Amino acid sequence: MARTIESNLYQTLIDTQFSFVARGERTIDEIYNAVKAQSPDLCDDAYSCSDNCKHGNKQPEWNHIVRSALQRLKSTGGSIDHSCNRGFWIFS
Repeated sequence: MARTIESNLYQTLIDTQFSFVARGERTIDEIYNAVKAQSPDLCDDAYSCSDNCKHGNKQPEWNHIVRSALQRLKSTGGSIDHSCNRGFWIFS
């Protein structure tokens, strides 16, 4: 179950549709950096995926939230799509 901070980050990303990310093809690391710059108070680096899920890894949980929001927005047919290259997203 997501903590309030992760729920708030997810909702912020859905509401803004990542409008603060530069248009074009972006790496997932560029997206993480943009999210952290935009909402540093919602990005808790000390709380890892492994703290939240038994199958989690050592990445911060907020990275997972970013990927989940990207996937949701991609599925709605908006201005975000996954590139043919792994780890790349297209913002139009």
